Amino acid sequence: CECGNSFDTKITLTEKVDKCLVRLSIDKSEVDLSGINLSVVAYVNVRAKCEREETTHAIMGGEDFIIKRKEIEYPKCIGVVEGSLPLSEEIEVDYVVNEIIMQRANAVVTSSVAGVGVVIVDGVVYFSTILLQSGEKKDIMVIRKSIPFRFEIECEEAMPNYLAQATAFIKTLKTDVSVDEEKKVSLLNVETVLRVEAECVSLKTMET
Repeated sequence: CECGNSFDTKITLTEKVDKCLVRLSIDKSEVDLSGINLSVVAYVNVRAKCEREETTHAIMGGEDFIIKRKEIEYPKCIGVVEGSLPLSEEIEVDYVVNEIIMQRANAVVTSSVAGVGVVIVDGVVYFSTILLQSGEKKDIMVIRKSIPFRFEIECEEAMPNYLAQATAFIKTLKTDVSVDEEKKVSLLNVETVLRVEAECVSLKTMET
C-alpha cells in the first residue's frame, strides 16, 4: 500500500533574505508491524538555503588619491535547475517471498561536473528491504543493493570551467515481487524516481 501525509514546519530567520530554496529529505524511518496494522514514523529533514543581495561602495579613482588596484575573484550563481530520473533494478533471490515488510532508499551524489549546457550528476541509490520468507519457518530476510545512476540536467549557461554541485532525493519508491513456485525463486522489481537539483557557479573577476 502507499499513503501520504502532509506536514508543516517553520524556520526562523535572523536576517532578511532575498531568495530561499527549501529541500526535504527523510533522515530515518521506523516501522512497527502489529497484526494487520503497519505503523510508520518518518523523520523529515528540512533544509533552507537562503541568499541575500548586498550593495557595496568603493572609491575607484580621483585626484590626489593613492589607489592600489587589484583583481578579486568572486562566485556568481547562474541558477538552480532540477529534473526527475526514473530508475529500475531487478533483484533475484533464491527463495519464495511471502511479503515485503519494509523498504527504504537513499540517494547520494558522488560527483557533479559542469559541461556545455548541462550538469552531469553521478551518484548511487542505496536500497534495502526486509522480506518475509514463505514456508514453515517464515524467516525474515534482509536485502541490500547499490544502484548507480548518471543524470544530465540541461543548464543553458553551464560551461566546462564552471563549478557545479548537486543533490538527489527519493521522490517515489515501489517494489513488485514475482514468484516462481517451481524453481522456488523470487524476482524483485525495484522502481524509483529521483529528484535531482543542480547548481552552477562561475568564478568572475573584477578590478577594485
